[in-house]
Amino acid sequence: MKIYVDAEIEWAKVFEANRDLGEGAPEEVAAKLAEKQGQYSVTLVLTEESKEKLLAGGVSNKGLHGQLWKQSEDGRPTYVAKRPHYNPNINEHMGPPKVVYTGSDGELKPWDFEVDGPLGNGTKARVGLDVWSKKGKSIVTLTGLRVIEHVPHTAESNDEGF
Repeated sequence: MKIYVDAEIEWAKVFEANRDLGEGAPEEVAAKLAEKQGQYSVTLVLTEESKEKLLAGGVSNKGLHGQLWKQSEDGRPTYVAKRPHYNPNINEHMGPPKVVYTGSDGELKPWDFEVDGPLGNGTKARVGLDVWSKKGKSIVTLTGLRVIEHVPHTAESNDEGF
């Protein structure tokens, strides 16, 4: 099932050039990321209504998936959406999620990391997730983002300098 939700995004690592390769991560985490050739991730800052939409669409808040749900500093629900670069379970190269924006002509255009830059904290986007169940477990994969309102990336917008 495809789910689309509007969210403010933070810590966007959604391009091949800035994907999480596990540098500085604990050894076991770095090994899992190496097996996947890294991963793409983004924190979705949600409204209560959009959180309910994700839960109703099958995004789990229990077990290991429960760790992906948190709260922002101002109390809004957050969810970390992820996508492996390579999925060893199905032996498939997945690559980065699709990132687009609406051009001045009204057409969707691909986001160019080198030209348009990274997505800073506070960027507003429509986020696509693929949700399905396997053996009673929820599987959620980040499929894409349509940038609605870009906040340029700066050291100040991402206080750890990512």
